[in-house]
Amino acid sequence: MYGRHGLLSDAKMIFDQSDERNIVSWNAMIAVYVQQGYVDDALNIYNLMKFYGVMPDKVTFISLLDTCKSSTALSQAKLIHMTILHSEIPTDTVMVTSLLNAYGKCGAVHTARALFDTMISKNIISWNAMIALYVQDDHGKESIQLFNDLQCQSIMPNKVTFIEIFSACCTLQKGKLLHTHFIHSGFVIDDVVASSIISMYGKCGSAMDAQEVFRQLHNHTTNSWNALIAAYGLNGNAEEAIELFKGMIHRGTIPDDITFVSLLAACSHAGLLYEGCLCFLLMYQEYGVKPTAEHYDCMVDLLCRVGLLDHAACLINKMPWKPTIIAWTSLLCSTENWQINDLDIRQYLACL
Repeated sequence: MYGRHGLLSDAKMIFDQSDERNIVSWNAMIAVYVQQGYVDDALNIYNLMKFYGVMPDKVTFISLLDTCKSSTALSQAKLIHMTILHSEIPTDTVMVTSLLNAYGKCGAVHTARALFDTMISKNIISWNAMIALYVQDDHGKESIQLFNDLQCQSIMPNKVTFIEIFSACCTLQKGKLLHTHFIHSGFVIDDVVASSIISMYGKCGSAMDAQEVFRQLHNHTTNSWNALIAAYGLNGNAEEAIELFKGMIHRGTIPDDITFVSLLAACSHAGLLYEGCLCFLLMYQEYGVKPTAEHYDCMVDLLCRVGLLDHAACLINKMPWKPTIIAWTSLLCSTENWQINDLDIRQYLACL
C-alpha cells in the first residue's frame, strides 16, 4: 500500500520492523522499489535476502527482470537469466515471457527471438510479447511474419495481438485485410483498438479510412481524437487537424501532451508558423500541458522549415534540458540556405 503511493520510507520502516520476514515480504519490498524505479535499492534488498538465507522464487526474478529496461542493463538481464537456469525454479511460460520482455527492452531482440524459439509451450501472452518486441524495435516485417506463424498454430490471436500488429502495418492493402480479419474474429472495436486502427490508416496514407473508423465510434476519448489528428498531420492535412482539435475542445475532451505533439508536427509539415506558435503557447497557458522535448523538437523543425534558422538555434539554446539529436539534425540539415560558416557548424556539432 505504501509503495503504490510512493511512500518508500514508510514501506521500508514496516519492512524493517517485521519480526519475521518470509519470501512474500521480501518480494513485496523488492517490487516496491522496482515499481518506483529504484533499481539499485531493489538489487540491494535482493542481495540482503540471499544473505539472510531466503531463497528467491519466481516472483522475485520476475520483479528483478522488470528492472532491465535499457541497453545498459543487458548484462544484468543475462546474469538474472543465468541465475534462474542454475536455480531449481521451473522456467514456465510466465518466466520465459518475462525474460523475453527484459531482453527486448535491453535491445537484444535477436536473443529474445532465440529464447522464444526454444519455448516448448507458448501461449498467446508469449506470442504477443515477441510480436510487441519486434514492433517496438521497428521490425515490422518480422512481427507480421510472426503473426502469420501464430495463425498456423492452435492459438487464437486476441485484441492485444491485433493492436500490436496494427502498429507494425505500413501498407494500405495489408491494413485493410487486418482490419477485416479483426472484425471477422468477432471482437468489438473499442476506443483502444479504434485508435490503433486509425493510427495504422494514417501511417498507410489513408486519412479517409482513418476518419471513417473515427466516425463509427460511439464515444470519442482523447486517444481516438489524438489518433485522427496525427493521421491528418501525417498526410499533410494540417488545416483539418487544427479543425479537429477545435472540435475536440468544443466536445469537452481535454487535450494532453500527445495531442499537442501531433498538432505541432502537423503544423511543422505544412509550414504553418502562426498556428504552430499559437499551439505551443496555448499548450501550457490555456491547457496546463508542460512542453516536453518532443514539443520543442517540433517547434525547431517548424522554424527550420520556414527558414527562421536563427530563431531555431535560439530556441535550441534556451531549451530547459539538453537538446535532442532530432533538434540538432533539423537545424544542421537546414543550413544549406543559411548564412553560417564552418566554425559555427563545428560549434553546434560540439554541443551534441
